[in-house]
Amino acid sequence: KALKIAELNFARDMIKQSTIKSTRDGVALFADREELVGKPVTLGENIMRIADPKQVEVAVYVGVNDAIALKHGADVTLFLHSDPIRPRAAKIKLIDYRARAREGGTLSYRVVASLTDEAAAPPRLGVRGTAKLTGDNVPLVFFLFRRPLSKLRQWFGL
Repeated sequence: KALKIAELNFARDMIKQSTIKSTRDGVALFADREELVGKPVTLGENIMRIADPKQVEVAVYVGVNDAIALKHGADVTLFLHSDPIRPRAAKIKLIDYRARAREGGTLSYRVVASLTDEAAAPPRLGVRGTAKLTGDNVPLVFFLFRRPLSKLRQWFGL
């Protein structure tokens, strides 16, 4: 009987040590919950993030071929798949300086924007959509021949 009580106390101690508590309220976000099953974790390794559903930011991934010159504070218009009729306004907060590989092997720059419409309810976490990024005005010739000029630059190494 004493052995079973000791095993029970040991199991309770192990459960207490494996419980993770956050210092703030929010929603737990996992990249892929199934990847964590049975995986040993190390001290300091990120396994999840806690997000406040009331403080939503927008992450826009701009392909290298579609990259334009952007500035902090530039306008972003967001068209959510769940509500495409009502676009949401945002301002650019952060622009990655380096392109990163995404799923499918494409390279893209990450742009983070903050929603500016305080009166509207924040969108649900993880919702997807399309974003229109606003950059500086350029001559029509550069706009129309942007891709051919890019190919020529790559061909000649300029």
